[in-house]
This record gives sequence, C-alpha cells and structure tokens, in this order.
Amino acid sequence: MSQSIVNSDAISQADAPIEEVDLLVVGGGKAGKSLAMLRAKAGDKVVMVERDKVGGTCINVACIPTKTLISAARVLHEVQGSGAYGVTLPEQDDGTDALTQARINLASFRARKEAVVGGMVAAHEKMFPASGMDFVKGTARFVGERTVEIALNDGGLRRVRGAKVLINTGTTPSVPPIEGLADVRYWTSEDLLTLPELPTGLVVLGGGVIGVEMASLMGLLGVPVTIIHAGQHILDREDDDVAAEVTAGLEALGVTVLAGARASKVAAA
Repeated sequence: MSQSIVNSDAISQADAPIEEVDLLVVGGGKAGKSLAMLRAKAGDKVVMVERDKVGGTCINVACIPTKTLISAARVLHEVQGSGAYGVTLPEQDDGTDALTQARINLASFRARKEAVVGGMVAAHEKMFPASGMDFVKGTARFVGERTVEIALNDGGLRRVRGAKVLINTGTTPSVPPIEGLADVRYWTSEDLLTLPELPTGLVVLGGGVIGVEMASLMGLLGVPVTIIHAGQHILDREDDDVAAEVTAGLEALGVTVLAGARASKVAAA
C-alpha cells in the first residue's frame, strides 16, 4: 500500500520514504490515463499524478467543451435561419422576424458546457481508482532518477519512484512574437471558453484545427471573425479540396479567411 505524508514540514526531502511502483505517470491526460488504467488492470502497481485537469486537456479545455459549445451555437444558427424552412413566429412590434433576433444566453451557454465537463471529470475520478491505480492530485517534480516528489493539493508530500516513468505533462498555448501583441488584450483558445461576453470582432492568428474550430464557434454566434494564416490554405495537413470545403463553410458563416498572410504588428483598435 502506498503511504501519504501529511506533514511535509516535519520531514525533510532526504528523509521522506520513497514508494516503489511499477509505473509512474506524470500527467493525467489522454495517453497517460489510458496506459495507467491498462497497466493497473493488468496488475501493475501504478501511480498517476495530475495537478489540476482531471482527465486531461480534451475533457477540460478542448474536445469536450468546444464540441458542447459548438453544438449549442449550431442550434442558435439553425433557429436564426429556420425561416427558410417555413418556420414562423409572430412578428415583433417593430416588424422584424423574431427568429432572426434569437440570441444566446451566455450564462446558460457556459453552464451547459461546465455541466458536461463536470460530468466527465466525475466519471474519471471514479474510473481511475476503479482500475486499481493510485490517482494522486498534486504537482510532481523530479528529485532523482525515475523519482518524483509530489506536493499534494491537500498540502501533503509524497516521493515515488517508478520502474518505468511516462512524462505526460502536455503543453501550454504558444504566443507568437508579433510586435505589439503583448501590449493588447489577447485570448488563447482556453480563454474563449470562459468569456463573460461575446467580442465585437475577433482576429484568429493561425488556421490550424484549433483556430478553425474557434472561428467556427464565434462565426456561429454571429461574431465577425478574420483568420490570418501563413500557409497556402488553412488546415495545412489536409488536402487542398478538404481545406477548400472548410473555407467555404467558414465564409458562409461570415468568417474572412486570409491565407498566405502573416500578422506583422498588432495595435489596439
């Protein structure tokens, strides 16, 4: 059985006992959690450490929340355009079509996303121990060969050495070195998931999968969007015809796509 030291101040790093395990996984994202559960179910002694995002990036700030928001934004977009299918509502007092005036309630919009994410996180918090692994919430740092010291989120301390170690810490958003960018308010894809209000306009730097997804989301919500992409077409890894179809879909949402272009300077409007 693994041990947890609850008073890190009373025991020096050198004196803290080292727990020996078959597999130590640092970071609980997709690759790490899958391997950890697989090996734990096979009988290995496994410790997996995660600092904050239980289940990894996909569940918390990528695949799951973005698809949840986009599905809701698509409903709004369909409602606004449903007059073309014969759907009607009583005219507004000013004579405008009520359907085209439909708007998103951002608080409810975010709450639905957070509920979906929360459900996935809760499911993982049950799956991890059920697999037989020791799931540890804390921050790990290497203090020796295949050995980490874990500052537990609850204030304790543990030291673990793995016969095998998987580093699965993920990445952080990269901010390009564009003149003036550091002096203006900019958002990463994670920031867009929690905006308290919709922007009046958005410039997306880069037409990769994440940039295109964020542009699609904002376009569906009626935000004017411009994508600036250095490659010949957005989605560089896709065939030309695929990129062309996606570009057409974005443009149908009012998104402007500038391929073969680079932002050289940013200034506040």
